[in-house]
Amino acid sequence: MPLKLDLELSRQVWRLAYPICLGNLSQILLGVVDTAMLGRLSPVALAAAGIGAVAYLTVISTLGALSMGTQALTARRHGEKEMAQCGQVLDNSLALAIVLGGAFTLSSPWFAQILFPLLESGPQMGSLLGIYMQYRFYGAVFALFNLAFAGFFNGIGQTKVRMIAAIILTSANILLNWLLIFGNLGFPKLGVQGAAIASTLATALASLYYLGVSLGKGYRSTYGYFRPANVDPSEMCKIGRLSLPLMLRYLVGMGGYLAFFWIVGRIGTLEVAASNIIRSILSISWMFGTSMGAAATTLVGQNMGAKKYKEAELSSWEAVKLSIIFMGIVGALFLFFPSPLMRIYTDDLGVISAGIPVLRLLSIAQIFAAIGLVLSSAFIGAGDMRFVLGVEVGNTCLVYLPLAWWLGVHLGLGLLGAWSAEVIYNLIPALMMSARFRGGSWKGIRI
Repeated sequence: MPLKLDLELSRQVWRLAYPICLGNLSQILLGVVDTAMLGRLSPVALAAAGIGAVAYLTVISTLGALSMGTQALTARRHGEKEMAQCGQVLDNSLALAIVLGGAFTLSSPWFAQILFPLLESGPQMGSLLGIYMQYRFYGAVFALFNLAFAGFFNGIGQTKVRMIAAIILTSANILLNWLLIFGNLGFPKLGVQGAAIASTLATALASLYYLGVSLGKGYRSTYGYFRPANVDPSEMCKIGRLSLPLMLRYLVGMGGYLAFFWIVGRIGTLEVAASNIIRSILSISWMFGTSMGAAATTLVGQNMGAKKYKEAELSSWEAVKLSIIFMGIVGALFLFFPSPLMRIYTDDLGVISAGIPVLRLLSIAQIFAAIGLVLSSAFIGAGDMRFVLGVEVGNTCLVYLPLAWWLGVHLGLGLLGAWSAEVIYNLIPALMMSARFRGGSWKGIRI
């Protein structure tokens, strides 16, 4: 990989990545505001909402992997100039989203009752956690609906649609948080429950935006979606087969984060609160890697559809270089300014002091994460989902969680010990994916 940037390729990557980056930034802002508001209530409320959000994201990210399958298929068909087939992919993805999301929305009270006793670290936290999870899962159908649309629009290269949807969701969520958490302007003061309700309502508003855009601007006439005849069980199975490794990957990955929070819970509630903040701060860095990765997914898919394999490879490495630059800058902030970053979220000195050494440690992991995030997305664009799954399963189950438990709990190294496993967790995919991508076996995959 040449170290020097190719300006033309960088422009191609950035054109697709910056709207996703801005959309991700708006959602990170939501996480910052959400966490800061709950942090003003109590460390228990902050810990409960943090674990509840991870549990919700574990389910939604797992099912939402359909979005990545949708993006990969749409990009490939777009590169092949099969516009009607792009619309067929969207219709079948929406059908899957409605069925799966509807099931979780209807079963949310039951689902929350099963999960929260497994995740609580105290009776007070357990009560708040159950309430938060129930109201968040009411929005599952809207979340999956949005992810299906995001995959389609990213696949055709219209990433600004996702950006605007994310901004709408974030703005509405922040306003509703302010109203419902604290009871401003005559609204009921609902605390943690209000935060969950706000997120669900904001997700529904984003769904309305996606629906409105899809009905205008000539998209429907070009791609021919919203046709009952497009819904085909065989096409749904194709999306499902392509997405299944990604669903398992997200289940393992997000389940790993959930298990990590459980491990930290064995250390203490204050440590869980600090970890919630650290995870939110890390999302600032990941924003750049995931944005460049999404651009790589689209560019690899479209170039492979057009049989431009060299362009697919070069655009991926360019996305890696841009990701390293941006995530390296954020890593420097972790190293030199950890205390101001922690203080954005909380005034609790115990939580702040616990988080500072962890952020400094994680600064060195950002370069590794930059490589892994982009190349895993490039493999998804190529259709090499099984390799991505294998790396995630092996890394999480054999390295990350055992190491976090051994260092943090067994050896008694506390929060810093548990988070040390994160550095190795980011290093392994960077090495494995770089080696496989250079090998070029992914260029022969057909989807």
